[in-house]
Amino acid sequence: MAHTLQVATDYCFDVAASIYSSPHPLLSIPPDLNILSFIFSITSAPTFNHRIAIADSSTAQSLTFLQLRRHIQYVARAFSFLGIRQQDVILMVLPNSTHFPVIFFAIISLGAIATCANPVSTPTEIIKQATDSNAKLLITLPTLAARLQSHVHMPMLVVDETTSSKALPASASKSESLQLSQILKQSSRHLTPSIRIQQTNPAVLLYTSGTTGASKGALISHKNLISAALQVRLAAGECYEGAGGQCFLCCVPMFHCFGMSVIMVAQLHMGNTIITMPKYSIDDMLDAIEAYQVTHLPVVPPIMVALAKHESATRSRLSSLIEVVCGAGRVSDKAMDEVLQRLQSNAYVRLDYGMTEASGRIAITACKRLTEAKVGFVGSLTSGMEALVVDPSSKKRLPPNEQGELWVRGSNVIQGYFRNEEATAATISQDGWLYTGDLVYFDNDGGLHIVGRLKDLIKCKGFQVAPTELETILLTHPAITDAAVVGFPDEYAGEIPVAFIVQAQGSLLKESDVISFVEAKVAPYKRIRQVRFVKTLPKTASGKVMRHKLMHQATSKL
Repeated sequence: MAHTLQVATDYCFDVAASIYSSPHPLLSIPPDLNILSFIFSITSAPTFNHRIAIADSSTAQSLTFLQLRRHIQYVARAFSFLGIRQQDVILMVLPNSTHFPVIFFAIISLGAIATCANPVSTPTEIIKQATDSNAKLLITLPTLAARLQSHVHMPMLVVDETTSSKALPASASKSESLQLSQILKQSSRHLTPSIRIQQTNPAVLLYTSGTTGASKGALISHKNLISAALQVRLAAGECYEGAGGQCFLCCVPMFHCFGMSVIMVAQLHMGNTIITMPKYSIDDMLDAIEAYQVTHLPVVPPIMVALAKHESATRSRLSSLIEVVCGAGRVSDKAMDEVLQRLQSNAYVRLDYGMTEASGRIAITACKRLTEAKVGFVGSLTSGMEALVVDPSSKKRLPPNEQGELWVRGSNVIQGYFRNEEATAATISQDGWLYTGDLVYFDNDGGLHIVGRLKDLIKCKGFQVAPTELETILLTHPAITDAAVVGFPDEYAGEIPVAFIVQAQGSLLKESDVISFVEAKVAPYKRIRQVRFVKTLPKTASGKVMRHKLMHQATSKL
């Protein structure tokens, strides 16, 4: 007897196992490819040789797919000459540029592991990551090398940020660090040994954003990255046909999973052009969209909000766009609607839900205009993904329309954290289920809805309050440009919701205005009790609110 209930024509829920499955095609992973051979499995064809693979919007430097392949080989040879071997960890402290993918793929082509840090990180933060990852070499720009030189006691390789990427970097730093240009010359006759890389071998060590505290190093394998790229490719096939020909603007950091997996790896594999921005600004982004006739714009929530509100983001300037994808955090329906109004009638906005531990995406909305977006709706599971919704207390598996923690499983889910068995056991089950920590439910059509973070839930008078629900309401107020809600210790209620508000310019909003605005829309136990007005909210590079910092602000003012 079959146990599968077809809830909708393209969606399955296994009643016996209470497992939700993706409505999209299954993944077919080529067994003999590592991430580099996978990347060029399409674009090594002669028709791609002279197509632009990547260009820098700030310098106009570019690389064709043929140049990209060759430069990766040159840099890999230089790394091999330096003694980089399989399983060595190399720390990249680099912004977006045409150099980034060259260095990234050169590292992992040797079977070594790339780990990336935000260039704006403090020396202390970079030292911590270098120590935790046991990095053998740090690669950075001259300006950053000068700042790190007296703090970091490890070999540094400097990449010149001003030289043409077609010529590869030239020496321009006064630091005593190694110069990549010198190593390239010295290694020109070096023979790179033949290396066999298994798909299960780690390729990348990405540190989680640490929105709730200390970060952990997620070990992402070659198979994880290949799976994530194929998921993007299959989702793209539902929107537009053919390999290549699309133009993606990468204004989110490549050192973050969203920029690395969904944009850099997936789009280069598909033969699409990537336009990079070393540093985001709304004006530079709009200029790049026009100059390069960008067709696809992946963004994070702060950029989505800016796109919705900036007076220069007109329909004529955005006329080339056929897709805006927002990932890495919550975005309001209001902002989505405002962006849609600025796009051409055939363009659409998609929402992307994922995690570093899933190597990118977990779910994505369909390719259509979301004219009636539902709060928290993030679409359906991506190809090859399975999911459970589990009661946090009883661990009972739940059917559609019941809220619980989301567990997911698939070939894109990591095997664990680097040198942290305790964190791995607390996050991933022995049979591969990743505990996301997100409170969710599936509707009857297989749509995934995010209610909030389990750790973020506020316990007020014994009731659970989801901060995201209150934040969504707050963001509908015309005088509020950004908002976050955290639980504040209270002797009587246990915790009370406290709102941190960023006001619109010229707003005279008062605490009582905010409290009364929310009061009429929620149950009594969900009401905002206190309001703090701030200039900005502390966020990670991917745009996620760092709630633990807000908690510290709140409690320090008791």
